[in-house]
Amino acid sequence: MAKEKCKKRNITSWGKYNDDLVRRGEYVWDLGFLESWDLELKLMNCGKTGRPYEFPDSLFWSCIRIMAVTNIRLRMLEGKLRCVLGAVGHKAPDHSTIDERCSLLTAEYPDRKYGEYGVMSVDSTCISVADRGEWLSQNYHLKRGFVKLHIGSEPDTCKILAHRVTDEHTGDSGMLLPLADEAETRGFDIIKVLADAAYDARTNWQGLVNDRKIKDVVINLKSNDVHANGCMYKGQMIAERNQIGQDQWKKDHGYGTRWKSECVNADFKKMTGQFTRSRSWERIVKELDHKVQVFNQLKEWRGQ
Repeated sequence: MAKEKCKKRNITSWGKYNDDLVRRGEYVWDLGFLESWDLELKLMNCGKTGRPYEFPDSLFWSCIRIMAVTNIRLRMLEGKLRCVLGAVGHKAPDHSTIDERCSLLTAEYPDRKYGEYGVMSVDSTCISVADRGEWLSQNYHLKRGFVKLHIGSEPDTCKILAHRVTDEHTGDSGMLLPLADEAETRGFDIIKVLADAAYDARTNWQGLVNDRKIKDVVINLKSNDVHANGCMYKGQMIAERNQIGQDQWKKDHGYGTRWKSECVNADFKKMTGQFTRSRSWERIVKELDHKVQVFNQLKEWRGQ
């Protein structure tokens, strides 16, 4: 009698997972800026002309982390800082100062060594530009509006390698090459790209394979796609797909891991919210830049 094959279960260390979630809280509510307050202000004001800084940048990086995860309002954050900083003898910034100083800080991606290589999965998600419920939209016909966040992520770590912010009318196809360029600029050597059928365009195939010399490009082929459109590599993919079938073609080229990009989109919204509080386009882009940075840092302590 043949033995039944059992699927291998993914055993999770719940103790480690719980500790990872606690460490995420430590990162968000870290008050380490209090220890370096005086030294940081001294360095920031050294050689500065005009009015000296009253608050260090590390304080506002802490504000960015708190706002990204809790979506707390600026005035409520001001009140919280009054309680925390007042307890140690420091003055708290007002809400307008918090807003202005946070908008001046530039987000940074995690440091990567050049020559580090891997897979990039591409997808997009919509972010609302107003914290407004469906009731107002349906009864008062108020259009909330969206911006699109185009994300290139790493399936293994679920970290964001590159991102672009566009309006809701911008198509996904035109963002694939800019995402690949941004990821490589940040030191990530792409050896494989995973994308769905929305990115199936001649410019993308030629741009990735011919121009950027990426060895393995896996863009989901449409069922009725029979033309190579001037790209020999795509023609080979179509011929292989027709010979072994769509399902086997996806399995052979590892297309099944592309679904993790959907998880990145869902996790990003769960961790940082589904809307932006900013109004101007420049502030919206800056806010999403900060949220991407916070998201990547939170992923440092993901439980597996």
